[in-house]
Amino acid sequence: LWAVINCAEVLTFAETELCSASNFEHMFQVNVTGTLRLTQAFLPHIRKSRGRIVFVTGVAGNLTLNGLVAYSMSKNAVVALADGLRREMLKFGVSVHTINPWMHRTDIRCEEFVRKTLQDNWQQSPLHATEIYGDNFLKDSLEFIGKLYENDDIQEVVNAIIEASVGKNPKICYEEGIVWIPKLLSYFPQQFLDYFCYLYSPRNISHKERRS
Repeated sequence: LWAVINCAEVLTFAETELCSASNFEHMFQVNVTGTLRLTQAFLPHIRKSRGRIVFVTGVAGNLTLNGLVAYSMSKNAVVALADGLRREMLKFGVSVHTINPWMHRTDIRCEEFVRKTLQDNWQQSPLHATEIYGDNFLKDSLEFIGKLYENDDIQEVVNAIIEASVGKNPKICYEEGIVWIPKLLSYFPQQFLDYFCYLYSPRNISHKERRS
């Protein structure tokens, strides 16, 4: 066995107050615990062949957007796993690589699927929470999702996975898509990033709860 590719994941879109703890737990079970178990199961074989381990982490592992807190938490954990494992495996000649796609449209990242997760979370939220946020917030959130996942070119991600797995001189980290956005934002103060997310995320809440 030469390479293990960790790319299984689940995603749900909902702001923290509207996302149940069980959804947080489910995302961690699949995105983090599932990834860890798969890696540990095949690690002896990879160590024997001095092969490679590839993690598809995504930009969410470094940038947390409104509505994607649970997903970003799980991806941050995978980034930590990949970074730590890469350093631990150096003594065995095993290399570890990460792939960071930026909002590419896939089966679980398609607009229809992500919108359904938002609507499901909305219906399962306590009545007082949905009343505070209001129907306009839900409408704006559904429109916001449509703007997030507009990149259909997953071939660049596939190419990166192939190169990381069998390429002659693979990079430690591959960043695919419009990655200049999070890179640019990383140079600004935290307050700027907070305000950027505030401006470009849904914020049309009920009038009585709106910030002054």
